[in-house]
Amino acid sequence: GLLHGEAVAIGMVYAARIAERMKILNSAYVEQLIRLIERTDLPTHYGGLDIETIMATMRHDKKTVGGRLRFILPNRIGDVELRDDVPEEEIRAVMRDA
Repeated sequence: GLLHGEAVAIGMVYAARIAERMKILNSAYVEQLIRLIERTDLPTHYGGLDIETIMATMRHDKKTVGGRLRFILPNRIGDVELRDDVPEEEIRAVMRDA
């Protein structure tokens, strides 16, 4: 299993990758974020994900409203957007590529 802080670090990277795929965030920021997290010895990915189990779990998360997954996505250093228009294929792609 993962410690809470480890899961948060991985989630930050995945959110940044989703934002990058949606053209909200440039790839230089994503790489900077990953380097910073790695310097703290926290993980930036988690192997062996069961994507469908995670998708089902996210649908029951407190941030899901009206059946729509909501994400907090970075758009630049120090700023984020709350988005409920993230295509599920983008989420799956980030987890597959992790």
